[in-house]
Amino acid sequence: MALARPYVLAETTLQLRAVQHERRTALSLALDSIDHPYTYPGAPFPASAWMAGGAA
Repeated sequence: MALARPYVLAETTLQLRAVQHERRTALSLALDSIDHPYTYPGAPFPASAWMAGGAA
């Protein structure tokens, strides 16, 4: 098993936490029937599509 540099693992962990936080927020709002413009790199449409009413 190769050794990994600690700062690489920390950066990955921080990115994962940010994504998990946004997903949890989107889930919480969805349970209350509120749309949340959740997006991610490579998404088929940007968050601005939600504001323009482009997404159903």
